[in-house]
Amino acid sequence: MSSEFSVLGKSVVRKDAVEKVKGEAKYISDIQLPGMLHAKFLRSPHAHAKIISIDTNKAEKLPGVKCILTFQNVSKVHPLRKFEYLLDETVHYPGEEVAAVAALTAEIAEEALRLIEVKYEVLPAVFDPKEAIKPDAPLVHQEYESNIFRGTDLVSISRLDKDGWLRLEVGDVGKGFAEAEYVLDATFGDTPIQYNCTPLPRTVICQWTGEKLICWADTQLPLFVWQDLSNSLGIPQANIRVIANYAVGGYGGKMPEKTATLTAIMAKKTGRPVKAAFSRAEDFIATHHRISYSNSHRIGVKKDGTITALYSKIIAHWGSDTSVPCICQATALLDACTMLYEWQNSKAESCGVLTNIIGYGPMNGFGDPEAIYSLERLVDIAAEKIDMDPMEFRLKNCMRYGDRAMEYEQVLYGPIQWGILGSDLSSFPRMIEKCAEV
Repeated sequence: MSSEFSVLGKSVVRKDAVEKVKGEAKYISDIQLPGMLHAKFLRSPHAHAKIISIDTNKAEKLPGVKCILTFQNVSKVHPLRKFEYLLDETVHYPGEEVAAVAALTAEIAEEALRLIEVKYEVLPAVFDPKEAIKPDAPLVHQEYESNIFRGTDLVSISRLDKDGWLRLEVGDVGKGFAEAEYVLDATFGDTPIQYNCTPLPRTVICQWTGEKLICWADTQLPLFVWQDLSNSLGIPQANIRVIANYAVGGYGGKMPEKTATLTAIMAKKTGRPVKAAFSRAEDFIATHHRISYSNSHRIGVKKDGTITALYSKIIAHWGSDTSVPCICQATALLDACTMLYEWQNSKAESCGVLTNIIGYGPMNGFGDPEAIYSLERLVDIAAEKIDMDPMEFRLKNCMRYGDRAMEYEQVLYGPIQWGILGSDLSSFPRMIEKCAEV
């Protein structure tokens, strides 16, 4: 067998490199189709409100307006199995879509939005997750009867306890703390809510040919867009083609939103292609953000640097909704709280809390950085307590190739299964040393 590979270990030129460098690449926002309409979205000014009335008569009479969607003429569908509907008579965060307009130009569509008259009944709202879990807190989704996520008919997570907490436990934490010579507690402030800030705000174009739909989408996950269009529109996936050429800098943010489905509905109703291109402001207020954690940890250590036990508690601030329920939390509980160092007695638990801000989604790290930063601070505190160099403390306790590890999928579903860490973990001690050099 040849020891030389055709791809592995070699520099490979990206297929789209030349056209990008020459400025010839056509991004979704560059595409122009004959007869194409432009879509804009009316957004709620309130964090929580019920729409008492919505009058689109003036907007419909504006020359150039071809289609207006509201909750009154759109099916009650949960995109991406979320709490929200495509359009709802109750809004749950500032910026939630109230209506969609397709017109001959973006300027006409924006003028039409200003002509839509909406009367709201403003409802109590909650923005702090610690306040949201109190018994008397306003409910973000009144039909759900809880601000702690406990699963829905569309999303069932078998590892969630009845109270909505996701828990992982290894060994005997009580015994581990009893064996410790020092037990240290630390609670850290909320991690920041960050916007992915893609260089190019998202754009989607939909065009129908008979019963066949073509959707050009600036997305990292064309498969998810394909599946969600099928589910939301009630048509076979075989009738849908998703084209995701040159997705630009998503960092996890170019997840599918309901924009594609609403654009497809407008294209179907008008018989013309429809383009929805977000402004930078819209991208800020209408796309998901990084999850926020409030972290508390307790660590037990011996004077020789041995970690005897760790307990971690994470309150995860979801916002109003998410397309990835509990996945960021599961990542944090597994990678940061139970598998980063060789603590054989550990317990980690987390709950996802709903509030009246825009929902969370993936961002680089997928839940790990928000937990690891606080855990690493506690490790520093423990090393200082026993007067041990922080690097040596980490090298003594870090996971290595061949150590026992949990299987990821079972963190959310089914009983925990175990495996052995691969050879890529051999570099972990060296990484710690390199970080210390910096």
